[in-house]
Amino acid sequence: MYLFRLGRPSTPRRHPRPTEISYSATIDYSIGKDTGPGIMCWNQRVSAHPTDEAPSPSEASSRAEPTGGGFVRIGRAPAVPCAAHHVGAHWRALSEVKGTGKRFAPAMTASLPPAARRWIDHAVAEGTPMAAAARLEISGEIRLGSWRPFTAVQLLAPATGFIWAATTRIGPMPVSGYDRFTDGCGEMLWRIGGIIPVMSADGPDVSDSAAGRLAGESIFVPTSFPLARWRGDEFVASATWTVDRHKETVRLDVADDGALCGVRMLRWGNPDNHEFGRYPFIVAVEAERRFGGMTIASRIRASWDTGTGGDGEFFRAEITSADFF
Repeated sequence: MYLFRLGRPSTPRRHPRPTEISYSATIDYSIGKDTGPGIMCWNQRVSAHPTDEAPSPSEASSRAEPTGGGFVRIGRAPAVPCAAHHVGAHWRALSEVKGTGKRFAPAMTASLPPAARRWIDHAVAEGTPMAAAARLEISGEIRLGSWRPFTAVQLLAPATGFIWAATTRIGPMPVSGYDRFTDGCGEMLWRIGGIIPVMSADGPDVSDSAAGRLAGESIFVPTSFPLARWRGDEFVASATWTVDRHKETVRLDVADDGALCGVRMLRWGNPDNHEFGRYPFIVAVEAERRFGGMTIASRIRASWDTGTGGDGEFFRAEITSADFF
């Protein structure tokens, strides 16, 4: 059960504690449908928080900027997407994650299983800096009842964390917010118009699912491969990632030429309102694209398999820009 924050009073006032109210809504958006594989499953208790204070003038100014593709700069701080300005400190901390300064050489993959070696040699050009993180720009569709377009910016540092800041629409209303896994904890926060809080979620289940997402999305930073423990054979490579108390294993299906065909894992979640547990999570890679010295999956489809025979696809995305650091 999560506590959701709804609205903000027009006149700031303080109360000793939030007022709990009953709320029920159903959106086809469960773990993995977290605005890019994560968790969002509504039909739960809501807590209204009239204790929120009015934003400061500087904060109000940043909120006034459009939420879809714009950025907020505060002094000399790194650019933070408007949708993620509430976690700007986390964004800036992730943006400080840097590679080793070394450059990739095929000899670095000599000890890896054949499929892993074939994929990395295909994905990383010789001499490419060994980046530890990436900033991705993404567009696509997400299923919230029906399929809805979205745009997003993501910071991704395998074995460390991610923040996925996105904007979509439900009816005429823009909905923006973020999913994150930073400092070992997962969280989601989404607002109508970038102002009115409509959904928030955190806690162990959200963190466990977000940790699985972080492991799966490591494919977008191929030079992070030394941070994982690898096993496999000629056709399948298994990478086990450890972050804090979380340990997640991802299986990569690799073609003969080294191209990545797909990703599979048992990921924590509650797709389609099932009980929380580990369910097959599948990402199909439909296209690759080269960004600098990296060739990564650029068009993907993600789905859950709950064993009921239903259509578990909920996410279709294309990476339009990638910068590595």
